[in-house]
Amino acid sequence: MPKVSVVIPAYNAVAYLLEAVESVLKQTFTDFEVLIVDDGSSDGTVEWVSQIKDPRVRLISQQNQGSSGARNTGITAALGEYIALLDADDIWEPTKLQKQVRYLEENPLVGLVDTWTVLIDQQGKSTGKVVVSYAEGDDVWKQLVQFKTVCCCDSTPLIRRSCFETVGLFNRELPFLEDLDMWIRLASHYRFAVVKEPLVRYRQHPGSKSTNCQATLEAFVQSSRKLLSLFLQKYCL
Repeated sequence: MPKVSVVIPAYNAVAYLLEAVESVLKQTFTDFEVLIVDDGSSDGTVEWVSQIKDPRVRLISQQNQGSSGARNTGITAALGEYIALLDADDIWEPTKLQKQVRYLEENPLVGLVDTWTVLIDQQGKSTGKVVVSYAEGDDVWKQLVQFKTVCCCDSTPLIRRSCFETVGLFNRELPFLEDLDMWIRLASHYRFAVVKEPLVRYRQHPGSKSTNCQATLEAFVQSSRKLLSLFLQKYCL
């Protein structure tokens, strides 16, 4: 069995998918499988992935279910002990998995290990901004309540697969900030940690869901209410 399962949801992202997949195949840690979940794309994603000869790469095709549905499909099909999510338009640095796997192996009480993030533009050029993660310790709740960055994007954390067996999969009813909802649930059960290096390049472009400010704000309000309720239960009641 592979140690790590890399889940890449892909919906009409073939323009960026090459860089994302290459960044995985160039990892210094090589005991992994790559599950590319084609979420009903119409841009030739299936044909492109079918040409990849590396036996560690698997293609899963499904009708469009949204990013959460695609992630859930990949997680359910994963064979690895650890789950790494990678958005199709993001890029990993070569030592990302090696450093995160080592941390989880040496710290069995940690459920999720994050990294710092470099922001890049649509062409892949660095904007010069590094996003620091505060996903550390067993009080990640405090960081979330203070709206500090915990897992800048889905492409940063490495998560024990057993954690999903405890908290469940991504909520498909949330079209925005479903990742924040997941971090909240994970933080209620597990310690987090951070490799304090920028090991992920997060692409910002007009097609990103984060550019829908109104929908993102509404989802943020909903997640904040859930966070406050769980925080009160954990620390005040």
